Amino acid sequence: MPISLEEEKIAEQLGPQKGNLFRLSRGYIRKAISDLYQLPALEIPLKALPGKPPLLDDGFGCISMSHCKDGLLIGWSSNKIGIDIERKDRAFNAQRLSRKYLAQQERSSISQLHLSEQKNSILKMWLIKEAAIKWQRGKISSDLRYWRCNDTKSKAYHILNKNIIHTSIIDYEKWYIAIATDSAKTNWKPILCIE
Repeated sequence: MPISLEEEKIAEQLGPQKGNLFRLSRGYIRKAISDLYQLPALEIPLKALPGKPPLLDDGFGCISMSHCKDGLLIGWSSNKIGIDIERKDRAFNAQRLSRKYLAQQERSSISQLHLSEQKNSILKMWLIKEAAIKWQRGKISSDLRYWRCNDTKSKAYHILNKNIIHTSIIDYEKWYIAIATDSAKTNWKPILCIE
C-alpha cells in the first residue's frame, strides 16, 4: 500500500514494529479512501501523525482508526465517527478495570449479570468509551472518567459537556467492534474487509 514520503520518514523514526504498524495503517486508510473516492491513494488528503487522530480534508468525510494485536479497523463516515476494536479473549483484570474506570451506576448494572457475562460487559463498555473518546477527539487519560454508557450500550453521554451519542457493538468473529457517532441512524451496514 502506498504511503507519502513524509509518512515513510515518520515510520522510519518509529522503529521496526511501530513503524510497520504505522505504514500498514496509513496505507490501508489511503487504499480505502482512494477506493471510495476513485482517486490515487497518494492524492488522499490525509493527516495522520502518530498518537493523533487521523484527519481528512473537508469534503472527504470523517475517519477513525483502531488496532489490536491482530486487527486493524478503519472507520469512515460522512458524519463524525469514533471506533475501537479488541479481541474477545483479551486478558485483563475485569474487576480492577471496573473499579478504576466505571461509574457506580455502570458497576451496579454489571453486577446484576451472571459472573460469566460480567467480563464481556466490562470489555464492551470500555470499547464504547474508547470509541466515544475518539469521536470526541479527546484523550483516554483525561476524558474516560466523564463518559457513561447506558445499559443497552446503545448510547454514551459525557457528563460535563452533555454530548449524547449513538453507539453500537458488533460481535465479529474473534473481535468486538465499537462504533460511536452523532448520527441517529440505527441500520448501520458496516463494510468489513478482512485480509
